Parts: sequence; C-alpha cells; structure tokens
Amino acid sequence: RHRATDGIATFTVHVDAVMNLAAVEIWLSQLAAAREADLYRYKGIMAVRGREEERYLFQGVHAIFGGEIMPGGWATTPADQRRRCTMVFIGRHLDRDEITAGLAACAAPPGLRFAPGADVACNTPCGFQNGVVLGTWVDGNPYLVDIHSNIPNIPGRKVYAPIDADTFIRAAA
Repeated sequence: RHRATDGIATFTVHVDAVMNLAAVEIWLSQLAAAREADLYRYKGIMAVRGREEERYLFQGVHAIFGGEIMPGGWATTPADQRRRCTMVFIGRHLDRDEITAGLAACAAPPGLRFAPGADVACNTPCGFQNGVVLGTWVDGNPYLVDIHSNIPNIPGRKVYAPIDADTFIRAAA
C-alpha cells in the first residue's frame, strides 16, 4: 500500500472467488455514487460465474465506469489464479476493509435456490410474472426464466434474474 499526501492512497484488493457480475456492477454503482469525489480511479479483472473461460475487465473514473468480457482470456493464466478477482483503487480517504468486504459480498453463491424446471415468479418491467427456470448461470446470470404470459412490454418471453434474491426471483405463488 502506497500512501500519498492529503489522504490519497493506492491499494489493491484480491478476492479469491468467481463473481456475480450484476452484483459487482450494483456494488460499484453504489460505491461510486457514495464516494464519487474521493474515488479517483479504479480498474480490475475478474472471473464471472457462468463465463468462467472469459475475463471481465473494467475501469472507472469517479462515478463513470464500464467493462467488457474478454473471450478466452484465462487460457494463458495459471489455473490457481483463474478464480481471483483483483481490483486497484486510487482515491482519498477510502476504507480498504470496507471495499474488500463489499467486493467479497459480490461472490457468486456456491448454490442456487431454484433448479431448471422450477416454477418461479420473476421481476420484470411489468412486475412479478410467473415462469419456469430454463437454465442456471446463463451468460453470467444466475437464472434464465421463460415467462408464461405474453406481455407486450417484455421483449420475447425469456428474462434473466441477475441475482438470486427475492427482489429478482422467488418461488411461484
């Protein structure tokens, strides 16, 4: 850890886990909104559940951040480093322990509540709609759900539940 003047510091955070990408993006949005003036620059690389053979690279400045999936990115990386998430932060008065805990909380859960074929209610732009789980960890999302109704505002009938929580998906009533 390198400390500069006026509370400005640079530090690296390592979490040995595969991440839930939606959880990371939500956490980064909240962190950036809360600490925008003090969060100068951040960047990182991580393994994303459901896309284990690819790397997710991202970077941000204050509250603006973005990232992209890099296909085949782990092929040349030693196997013991493939599940590591590494982020570098530059900012003023940032709490390393708080940031480490926030990132660690974004790790993909070891198991999911619903298996393919389960009847669920999924949160959509039109509220919760009943459907059936088609697959798990599809394109980095815990669930792919086929919605039973043909609501015009839902393109197609398939939607993702990006986080395994009742806010996004729950057992059908």
